[in-house]
Amino acid sequence: MRGGLRLARWTAAIAAAAAAVLPWPNPVDAQSVYGLNFIGESVWRGCARYTALGFSAVAVSDTNNVVTQNPSSTADLRTVTFTVHQSIGVSRIHYEEETSRQTRYLLPSVLFAVPVRPGLVLSGGYVTRTAGRADFALPLEVEGTPSGMQNYRHDASLFYIPVTLAWRPIEMLNIAGEIRFDRGGITDRVVVSFDNAAYRDVESKRLRDFSGTSWSASALLRPHPRLHLGATFEAPVSYSIDETIHYTEETLDTERSLEFELPASWSAGLAVNVLERWWMTASYWRRQAPRSAGFEWLEGSLGEEHHFGVGVERLLGTSGGFFQWIPLRLGFSMAQWHLEFPAGTPVRSTFFSIGSAFALPGGPGSVDVTAEFGRVGSIQDNGIDENMFRLSVSLSVSERWSRRRTIRH
Repeated sequence: MRGGLRLARWTAAIAAAAAAVLPWPNPVDAQSVYGLNFIGESVWRGCARYTALGFSAVAVSDTNNVVTQNPSSTADLRTVTFTVHQSIGVSRIHYEEETSRQTRYLLPSVLFAVPVRPGLVLSGGYVTRTAGRADFALPLEVEGTPSGMQNYRHDASLFYIPVTLAWRPIEMLNIAGEIRFDRGGITDRVVVSFDNAAYRDVESKRLRDFSGTSWSASALLRPHPRLHLGATFEAPVSYSIDETIHYTEETLDTERSLEFELPASWSAGLAVNVLERWWMTASYWRRQAPRSAGFEWLEGSLGEEHHFGVGVERLLGTSGGFFQWIPLRLGFSMAQWHLEFPAGTPVRSTFFSIGSAFALPGGPGSVDVTAEFGRVGSIQDNGIDENMFRLSVSLSVSERWSRRRTIRH
C-alpha cells in the first residue's frame, strides 16, 4: 500500500463519529456532538431577549431590535435599527466512562431595518439556520497495514439572506413576508497518518455547497391590550447541492449534484399580560421529518423536529431602585431534534434561561444578555449526553430616520 490508501468508505467512519466522539484524544469543538453528521444543529431565530424567554416569544410585539422570532413585529420600529446577535457556549459530553469538553462561538444574526413610512418597515441581513463544527482524532485499524491515526475535521454552516417587508395595516394587526436566499456548505476532511515511514499520509475531503431560495410569512394579532397572538410559516427549502470529493490520488476524485429538501415549518404562540409589568409567553414550533437524500448513512435515523417554550418577563420600570429599572426574563424550553440516535430513538434537549437588558449610555439602543443552562441527549436513551452553558449577547442601535433641515445663511 506504498503511495496511499484508498478511503472510498470514509463516510462510514464519519457517520460513526457521532456515536463515540469521546474516547478520542484530541479535543472536540462542535455545535453539538449530535449535529456532526447532518446539516448541523438548528439555530433558533431571535436575539438574546427571545433566548431568555425560552424562544417562546412568537407573540411578543414590543421590540427595539430587528432580530425577533416573529418578523412581523418589526413593523412597529420607527427608527433605522441595526442588531447583531452573538452566542458563546461551553459544554461537557459524557460517554460511558469518558468525558470531553467543548467550546463554541457563533454569530447567529446580523440584521438591519429601515422604516419606509410609519407601519411599513424593510429589513435584511444574515441569519444562521444550522451550524456544526468538530476537530478530533481516533485510532484507525486497516487490515494488512500498520496502525494509523485518523484526524477528522467538520465544518457546517447553512444560512439565509432575508429580505423582509413588515406592514401594520391596522393598529391591532402586523403581517410580514420574507424572501430568503439560502446558502451554505459542509466540509468534511479526513487525514490518515502512519508512524511507519513506508506509508505516507493520505487525505480525503468532501465539499458540499448548498444553494436555494425560500420564503416565509408571519402575523401578529393584538385582539386585546393584554393578549397578543403570533404565528409564522416557513416554506420548504429546496437545496441544490454540488458535492466534490478530493483524494490524495487525484484520479479517485468524484463529483456529483443532488437535491435535498428541508421541510416546511410553522409556529404559533401567545403573550399574556398577567400583572402590571409582567407578561407570560408560550409558543410551539414544528418541522416535518426530512428525507435522507444526500445523507444516505442516516436512512431511518431522521424524524420530526419540534420545540416548545414558555417564558415570563418583567418589563423595565421608571421608578424604584436599580433592579426595578431593568427587565427580568426567565424561560424554559424543550426540543426534539431531527436526528434519531440510535436509529428510531429521538434526541431531546431541555434548557433553562435567565436574562436582562441595559440601555446604551449616551444614545438610543440596548444590550441584551442571557445565560442558558441545559442538556442535549440522554445516556439512558442515546448513550451520550451533553451538559451545556451558553451566553448570548445582542447589541441594538438605532437612529431617527428623518430628513435634516437645511439652514441657509
